[in-house]
Amino acid sequence: MSDSNWNTGDLNTGDWNTGDRNTGRWNTGNMNTGNMNTGNLNTGNMNTGDGNTGDWNTGNRNAGDGNAGNGNTGNGNAGNGNAGNYNSGFFNIKDAPFIVFGVKADRKVFDYNLANELAEKLSYDDEFDTTPYLSIPGATKKKIKKLHTEHIRLRERKKWPHLNGSPNVSLRPS
Repeated sequence: MSDSNWNTGDLNTGDWNTGDRNTGRWNTGNMNTGNMNTGNLNTGNMNTGDGNTGDWNTGNRNAGDGNAGNGNTGNGNAGNGNAGNYNSGFFNIKDAPFIVFGVKADRKVFDYNLANELAEKLSYDDEFDTTPYLSIPGATKKKIKKLHTEHIRLRERKKWPHLNGSPNVSLRPS
């Protein structure tokens, strides 16, 4: 066998590509360059959509990294047409402020590992000690407990839609 294996399609370079004219590995679609792209005309890695440049973009025509939406330039945008970083919404030029527990914070020194740990705790109904998370900007015991209560309440609404007034669920036997 040659150096390029397990490709489906024409003129692929690399391995495990599906489609035509892909360069790299595990691409699906056409004319992708990089690895694990899905769609067409992507450059970079792990893009989903068409015409993305950068890494981890979802949507179309994004330039930068970690964008969701369409036509974003910069990093971490959600929405469409943003030029800047971390914007949610549409047509923003400046970088979005980084808000944590309702206060502005510095994303450059933010402890993302601690935040991920708290997010994991919030995803369960069990009570937990809030003390380790009080170093997160704006965090207080009261805010963390209130947030946890809200997570629990919203999960319950998803489990029991008839409790939140959903017109599609009836308690009467058919």
